[in-house]
Amino acid sequence: MKTLRARPGRGKALRRRGGFILIEALAAFAILTLSLAALISGLSGAVHNDDRADFMLRATRLARSEFEALGVESPPPPGLRQGRSEDGLIYAITVNFAPTPPQTNNAPLVPNAPTYKTIAFWAHIDVTRGAETTGKALSMGFDTFKIVVISEDAR
Repeated sequence: MKTLRARPGRGKALRRRGGFILIEALAAFAILTLSLAALISGLSGAVHNDDRADFMLRATRLARSEFEALGVESPPPPGLRQGRSEDGLIYAITVNFAPTPPQTNNAPLVPNAPTYKTIAFWAHIDVTRGAETTGKALSMGFDTFKIVVISEDAR
């Protein structure tokens, strides 16, 4: 270690020390803390967005499958129907029938030909995920208008 001698009349000898001083170390820790905070904030935002996108995908698939199944075999019952999917999503479907125009002549033009009835209805589905899985509840709503042709002879 090199020692500097003071000039006459200045007092004690000055020493030069190697290494960091306390303020430099604290500044380095502050910069490191801010960098890690920014990194963790970005990461938590990405996880949140990924979770929301996963819910939107699952909710859209559930709504599409429920809408496709409505009115396939018979007209759906009007009103509210609730259920739970296999992956834990809760859904509620509301069905409202459209007014049908009055029938004037229902006789088929061809003898022994099957007769058909047209049914139109609106359906709304709300898909919800509870807060128990990730701490935040999410919900989405979907609507459709569907026209179904049903054979009168099949009933």
